Amino acid sequence: MNTEYITQCNSMIQHLEGVLSTILQEPIRLIMTKEPKKGITMELLRDMVCVEFSLPWSKIISRKRSEDIVYARMSFSYLAREYTSDSDKKIGDFIQRHRSSVITNYQSIANLMFAKDMHVYPYLKEIIYSIKKMQHEG
Repeated sequence: MNTEYITQCNSMIQHLEGVLSTILQEPIRLIMTKEPKKGITMELLRDMVCVEFSLPWSKIISRKRSEDIVYARMSFSYLAREYTSDSDKKIGDFIQRHRSSVITNYQSIANLMFAKDMHVYPYLKEIIYSIKKMQHEG
């Protein structure tokens, strides 16, 4: 009887795994087919980040890890994910990083924005205000 019960449980677990797998794939498909966001390009975001952080793009995409450069690079990733329809891979290629760095950067900046961290919040607040203004005008 115990063996039959365990077999039945295993069968139910496999069924639930299949259902869960199907459910989890749905949001991934939705992310993959994001609607294009008009007027906001990575080139525009690049220029905005360079101006707001007072850094040249060559430094932002460099391998340097000084705090100001890292925050600018992470902020670009956040803005590109949030305001363009470009894939993480395409954003990563643009900043010469792996797509996983884009995801990590996005999560880090989202947390810092939530906490209104002074390293990024004032800069991104200005950029986001400009983006929203452009979206409403266009």
